[in-house]
Amino acid sequence: MAVEALRRFRDGFIMIKAEIREVKLDKYDGKIYCPARKLTPFPACRQKSPGTIVLMFKALPTLPGFTVNESNLSEVMWWVDCQFMPYNDSEMVTNVTAYIPRPYMTPVVISNLVQGMVCTWRFGENLGVSFWRNTRSATLPKVDYYPDAKRILYIGSGQLHITDLDRKTTFTKDKSSLQQNFRFCAPSPNNLYIAVIARHSTQFELTVLKPDVIMLTLDQAMCHMMCKGFVGTRRYTEQVECKWSPDSAYIALSSTFGMLFVVQRRGIKPHFNIRNLFKSDVELANARVFDFDPRYRHSMLAFCSQNHLHVCNIDTSSLVLEVSVHCDDPVAGIDCLSYNKAGTVIAVATSEACIHMYDPDDGCMMYTMDGRVQSQSKGMDLINGSYPTILRLSFSHTGEQVASASTDGFVRVWQARPDMSLQNRCRNTILQLVAANKVQLLPLPSKLLAYLLHWPSSD
Repeated sequence: MAVEALRRFRDGFIMIKAEIREVKLDKYDGKIYCPARKLTPFPACRQKSPGTIVLMFKALPTLPGFTVNESNLSEVMWWVDCQFMPYNDSEMVTNVTAYIPRPYMTPVVISNLVQGMVCTWRFGENLGVSFWRNTRSATLPKVDYYPDAKRILYIGSGQLHITDLDRKTTFTKDKSSLQQNFRFCAPSPNNLYIAVIARHSTQFELTVLKPDVIMLTLDQAMCHMMCKGFVGTRRYTEQVECKWSPDSAYIALSSTFGMLFVVQRRGIKPHFNIRNLFKSDVELANARVFDFDPRYRHSMLAFCSQNHLHVCNIDTSSLVLEVSVHCDDPVAGIDCLSYNKAGTVIAVATSEACIHMYDPDDGCMMYTMDGRVQSQSKGMDLINGSYPTILRLSFSHTGEQVASASTDGFVRVWQARPDMSLQNRCRNTILQLVAANKVQLLPLPSKLLAYLLHWPSSD
């Protein structure tokens, strides 16, 4: 009896503590976290004309003990993730694994490479790299800088890790059972939550965690209960992803089997499903082709079907914009989609080694960055009759550079067209002189502060 009473008291105390924390966190929703650092621009010595690749490097660095058999490079599928550091366009983090693909079966990890190795890259006159020891991943590599620019978040071998950049402090979340596997994770823009997708047999579970020593679970729900059919296969070949809305109040989830739906963070309640948007069956091109418009708190969501770019309002379940994505080959597909930080550009990467830049308001294609017409040393070449798949796009803070990670194992940094408006130039200058967490203390109107800090200002 005494043991049972103590157990009930403990469980009740944890629930009360979670509720208190939840109330305190709510006041920060709607604002993107501002780190205590000034903006560091991309090195001027590496900048070139718009549309060109200014930097290209292997995501797996050439270091003692790490070798690649170049003879069977065409048979290798690299899975690479990359992201610019918040407010530091001269630094990037990558995560990489090499596989041997098998049709309709789980790919085999190449044994002579470290699976899921995390590296930090520094762009200057000379390219610098440091690799993180003992970083292994049991799933497709995924790494994120935390919004405070002091930590990274990644999935290890059966564990979720938050590690300081000095690598002295690590918070770890173990999987709850032998059948559970973490598949994807994402930190919220307000620095207060983590969204994690875990797999149980063929089912997926979404969990919202508090990023501290305890890794307290705030909410969780099974995905197939919110979106019918959101389940995996016995082959374990599917990919799932999730992204936070700019106000950290909603989470969008996607899968390679064409599904996309949005849930509210509090209570994880269904809010939107693309199945309710179209009369006919429209599916995502893949799990990487969706993103929230950073100019809005949560209402605007862009995604790609097989050959179209769509922008919709998830509050009203209405289609705002629909344009055809340009491809020279009618059977070409869409690889990836991403907004820039200001929300003024939608980048859409296609399987033809091109990145198209679209205006999010009228859908006009502004220009194209073509990987087929680059210099021989930096371009994207055909491998077994097709171009490498672009797995991830990451814009620099200023929006003047775009990093792409592809299945040939390379990260390429492209020079985008700069925004030459006076407002944008003033914003970048102010952020280089004043730390981001101090900008909001400046005696300026709230709309101007929101513009400087890329806070969502409308819905």
